[in-house]
Amino acid sequence: MKRESLAVSSYFHVLLYSCVLLIFPIAAEAGVFTLLGSADTVPSSEGWALDVAVSGNYAYVAQNAAGLQVFDISDLCNPVAVGAVTGTQAITNVAVDGNHVYALWSGSEEKGLYTIDATDPANPSLLATRTSPTRCNGMAVANGRAYLAESEGLQILDISDPASPSLLGTYATSNMAWRVAVEGDLAYLMVHGYDTECGRQLQILNVSNPAAPVMVGSCCLPDTYDADYGDYLSVYCYEINVKAGYAYLAWADGMTGGYFAGRLDTIDVSDPAHPVRCGIFMTSPGVRGMALDGDNVYLCVKQENLQALNGTAPCEPSYLGFTEAWGAMNACARDGYVFLANGSFEDLMVFEVDSDRDGLSDHEETSALTNPYARDTDGDRLSDFVEVNNYGTDPLKADTDDDGANDADEVAFGTDPCSATETLELPLSAWCVMAAAISLAAIAAFRLRRAHA
Repeated sequence: MKRESLAVSSYFHVLLYSCVLLIFPIAAEAGVFTLLGSADTVPSSEGWALDVAVSGNYAYVAQNAAGLQVFDISDLCNPVAVGAVTGTQAITNVAVDGNHVYALWSGSEEKGLYTIDATDPANPSLLATRTSPTRCNGMAVANGRAYLAESEGLQILDISDPASPSLLGTYATSNMAWRVAVEGDLAYLMVHGYDTECGRQLQILNVSNPAAPVMVGSCCLPDTYDADYGDYLSVYCYEINVKAGYAYLAWADGMTGGYFAGRLDTIDVSDPAHPVRCGIFMTSPGVRGMALDGDNVYLCVKQENLQALNGTAPCEPSYLGFTEAWGAMNACARDGYVFLANGSFEDLMVFEVDSDRDGLSDHEETSALTNPYARDTDGDRLSDFVEVNNYGTDPLKADTDDDGANDADEVAFGTDPCSATETLELPLSAWCVMAAAISLAAIAAFRLRRAHA
């Protein structure tokens, strides 16, 4: 069927479509986050969730004084606690490598690293304990090594034998090393000092020879001036992630517990020798945790909410939406789902993400090959959601059956958008709507000419 069979001009098409668009079914307005499931096994009086790592069908949650909790997440709507390691010092950070979990621990006077055997997630066991000579603040695990950000710099451990981690090398800093991330042969170390102009410095280290790390570049990151507080706020980097030539740093002020200024910094590290801060996204309160997935950046904002940003343009992240999550401490994300360590009400919360709020989750959009940031990927005026769920049309083609008629037109006039054998004919009601539109346009044109006569 050809579009000319409508026997109306393009001008009248516009008038007609502007009327009939009102009858197209669309998905109800959705939120960016949908809570799928949650689990709570430890009373907050005994310990609260601080961090989470996910591997396979299991989530590993750092429960502070309550140790480590293991959840089966094979059913995302019903996470179930299946194992735990208790009787330890307070566990604050976790990372997973194969069948082993590495956890930072903190005692009244000592701090260090636990190695936990999670070969059987239902029965995890403490395999090794390493005491650090100084305070441990952050950790990254990659390439058979553990990188520890400590008070006096960076320690690099060989964990090829998980039962016996051994020291490979160190890198000394003049101020406290706070967080670390690793990608390839480069370690990204956040160092905290006390100068408001360059009090926070991102140092990029070449660790290809772990016995002798070498700094290849650095970037100064000033404190934040907050008008409400009336002074510079000594901000702390609570999380650092690196992806595709950019480093993302999540900040909260340390002077007021994060209740004032916070921000997300984007650092262009494509040239490691000359890193440049290219983006700033301000928050209030501060950011205590962060996760990356696809082009999205997720922020845990001072135990109050979980926010989603579109990071397609890394230097200009844009706000997508939020969900209330009192107690949000840190998160990890994969395949369109966010796993949140919640320190107040639930130990673990699982959210499904719908970045464009069209009712089709990001996970479903990945399967359908549609754009998760566009409600109508093919521009045919039918949302991706209704194309996939209501009509079975191709969300990537404006004319699914290649008959010359737009899918939305066929839906509006009652023909099958998936069949080229049906002819698009205007029902009487549509002719009436069109006639009314033409009359209104003619009257408006006549009055306009009289007004200018």
